Amino acid sequence: MYEAWQEPNVDPIFASFLRRQQEEGEALARTSDLLELLPVDGPPARRYRVRFHCTGLVRPPGGEPREVSGFEVGIWFPADYLRRADPFQVLTWLAPRHVFHPNIAAQAPFLCVGRLLPGTPLVDLLYRCFEIITFTR
Repeated sequence: MYEAWQEPNVDPIFASFLRRQQEEGEALARTSDLLELLPVDGPPARRYRVRFHCTGLVRPPGGEPREVSGFEVGIWFPADYLRRADPFQVLTWLAPRHVFHPNIAAQAPFLCVGRLLPGTPLVDLLYRCFEIITFTR
């Protein structure tokens, strides 16, 4: 069981949302050989480092696109995430730097998953990131 939320004035509904997201995200990661979900804080976590072990493309400067099999994304649930969701605030591209995809600006470091509704579940974000990395979306 998770410890009580430590931050003062934290909405108990948001804390419950975070606990549920962590439980569901960890359950998905346990059943997948393509995903590592690493909570950075918490419990319950608001920040995650996510490693995807799947095939995508990188394009080194001046080179041709080539396949690689390791990618990292950061996910952060800000305090107002259940009311407002900005994909450029929630998702951060971490690695590799020279990823080759029109929805990823690694130098920025932005990852665009399209419209993001407030309260979008962590598991949905993980699937959307995977689909972008693997060009299945």
